Order: sequence, then structure tokens, then C-alpha cells
Amino acid sequence: MTVITKLPDGRLIARQTITATSILSAGSIALTVSFPDLKKVEYALAVNLSTDPKTNATPQDITTEKNVVGMTVYVGAGTTVSGEVIALGF
Repeated sequence: MTVITKLPDGRLIARQTITATSILSAGSIALTVSFPDLKKVEYALAVNLSTDPKTNATPQDITTEKNVVGMTVYVGAGTTVSGEVIALGF
């Protein structure tokens, strides 16, 4: 986890990478991203994804619970997904 900035009220904006996930058949991938230095993620500010091979990968149903951000990504067969999540929390 990388802290991008600390806000005047003490909350942090942080960045965490998503470990690459490969799927052999077309469909959904459940991704979870932990922010170990935060007690609570208030919201995900941005989700930046890249795929190999290049294809559409749109995150859906982004949720937060404690210090974890979860989402579902729909991709084609044989796709590896990687990227980052930027979140606000404390």
C-alpha cells in the first residue's frame, strides 16, 4: 500500500495494486484488494485496470468492508487482469 496524501482531517488517500488474476473461460472474476494500513475504507475513488490480451474489463458492484475493496470484473477467456485501486479511508 502506498499513501498518496494525508488529508487535514486525518483520513488517507492510498493506492494498492491488484494482483494479476487469470481466467481460463469467459466470465466474471471476483477481485479483493486489502489496505493493511487502513482500519476502514470509506470508498474507492478509482479503479484502474489493464488486461492481457487487451480487452474490455469493467469493474462492477464495487463494495467496501473494513479495509477491503471488492469488485467483480467480467472478461473474456484467457485474460489476465492487473491494476490498482485508489481509496479514501482512515
